[in-house]
Amino acid sequence: MRATGAAGRMPRARSVAITELKSAMLAAGKHGMAGSRLEAALYLGRAQLQVGKKDEGRALLAQTEKEAAAQGFTLLAHKAAAEGR
Repeated sequence: MRATGAAGRMPRARSVAITELKSAMLAAGKHGMAGSRLEAALYLGRAQLQVGKKDEGRALLAQTEKEAAAQGFTLLAHKAAAEGR
């Protein structure tokens, strides 16, 4: 019974996570924390893929890959590229 209850809460938890990741991404950008913003974007793109927002997630991951590479965040660029495939 507990497993069923937890499974029922998963979509809500993912929705909350997506909202929090968007907020973290915006806040980091506002405060000039490029690495943190890109990392939040990576996790947001990953979360979007998991909830079925494939186009949104892939677009964000592609943008994150491009920005990370341009700013010298090579590992984040590689991670974004791998997630977007």
